Amino acid sequence: MTDRSKVIFGNEISARAYRKAVAGKQKYIKKFGDDSKADYPVKLTANATLGEMLGVRDIRVAEGEGETDFDLEKGVIVGNIRMGFGHYRISIAMASAAHALGYKPYWMDLNSFKDTTCTKVIGAQNDLYSLGSRLSQKSRLFNKLVWEPLNYEGFRQLTYNAADQKNAELMAPVFHSIPKDIPSSARTSGRHRQRCTPACSMSSTPFPTTGRWRCTSPRARCIWCRPVSPILATASSTAWQKRSSSSPC
Repeated sequence: MTDRSKVIFGNEISARAYRKAVAGKQKYIKKFGDDSKADYPVKLTANATLGEMLGVRDIRVAEGEGETDFDLEKGVIVGNIRMGFGHYRISIAMASAAHALGYKPYWMDLNSFKDTTCTKVIGAQNDLYSLGSRLSQKSRLFNKLVWEPLNYEGFRQLTYNAADQKNAELMAPVFHSIPKDIPSSARTSGRHRQRCTPACSMSSTPFPTTGRWRCTSPRARCIWCRPVSPILATASSTAWQKRSSSSPC
């Protein structure tokens, strides 16, 4: 299997950064355990909120046996990590678009399988991010010296992406029992689409040389309009475009 932490978007990651990514993964394993050999049962249940409206069914992992009649022709997995409504709104848009186009959306919330290492890691990351966010609102110094630089530059560095790729290996076990022929989409909150200043146009264009996306506003200063990876930018843009053109919502 290709180690995705060693090469990011065609760029080789330094040995030092790679070792750091591996160490980060091992730290989570030590804290939450290694369930890479686990064979979690999977079942489908009705989604209490979106089921009747959009035909959404939940994929439940590690909660016992149940119905698993996946539609291999029309099924599509809509994944999210439930770290704020920003993630949910994009996932809801994708589920709505899939339903409108005649597909069957399966909702997979990776932050809801409490007995898995996957969910424990996401929960820990969410708690840490929430702490930083709260501190940034209370301390201008922390916001200026730590939080804004971290969001502006830290999260988009290739070395950070390498660590993410390595940590993502801890989340693979929840997919073991899901049919591999069903396409899966994952959503981020679409930071580049949100308004940061009165001058923000809420439209994004790619940088010619790097392919990264940016807000077209010359006054953009908040994290929402800083560059994000082309993959995340494209995913978010596609979600909203499909929602506006195909969704009945």
